[in-house]
Amino acid sequence: MAKWSDIKKATTDKSVNQNQQQFDNPSHVHPFTASSLPTSLHEEFTISYDAHAYQHGNLKHVHLTTTTTWQQVLDCLNELNETFSTDAIYRKLNDMVAKTAMQQVTKMLPMAHAVSNCQINQADFDHMLEQLQAFDWLEQTALSRSNRPLWQLKL
Repeated sequence: MAKWSDIKKATTDKSVNQNQQQFDNPSHVHPFTASSLPTSLHEEFTISYDAHAYQHGNLKHVHLTTTTTWQQVLDCLNELNETFSTDAIYRKLNDMVAKTAMQQVTKMLPMAHAVSNCQINQADFDHMLEQLQAFDWLEQTALSRSNRPLWQLKL
């Protein structure tokens, strides 16, 4: 499992031979080619996030990590409209980690009965945006009326 620092190093290293990239499933849904990707879509990495866990009527702030792949991130973002804001990306990725949060919380707090307010670490989110742009999977298309960037997937 790769960490963000490992992914960043690998994608910024100009000597990486992109023709030797291997994919677990080369006939995946999205039309990417090995020569256009600096890493595999199926490479696992971790995301840190915070959540609120409820146990016996009390709220407890928990810090968790989850493992995902670039394919899962792209599939998640592919559910958004044609163009979307940075906030929409953040909400969608928070929803993605929230799906597994209860399983993770019950390992730490066996009597927990609910989880809410899952939020990806801002530094991890910012780095994910940078990587998605570096991989040429996400591009800024315009600015909204409030001068915030609008994005679209390049699938």
